[in-house]
Amino acid sequence: MKDFTKLNDKDLLEEAHRLAVSVSYYNAAEGNWSQETAEREACKAEFRACMIELKVRDIDFINKGYLL
Repeated sequence: MKDFTKLNDKDLLEEAHRLAVSVSYYNAAEGNWSQETAEREACKAEFRACMIELKVRDIDFINKGYLL
């Protein structure tokens, strides 16, 4: 898992949006749900960790229509 504490604010927010796209993909069940379980859970865990770092830094994350 990436160490989000090492990213600057701009890069952290960009990473949050990148991860949100991935989580949204998995939540939309676009692929094979059962075969993607490990990847889906890893992606969600990374997204949660990124969101925690955003909260620590008091940076707002605006959901741009992601299926979170």
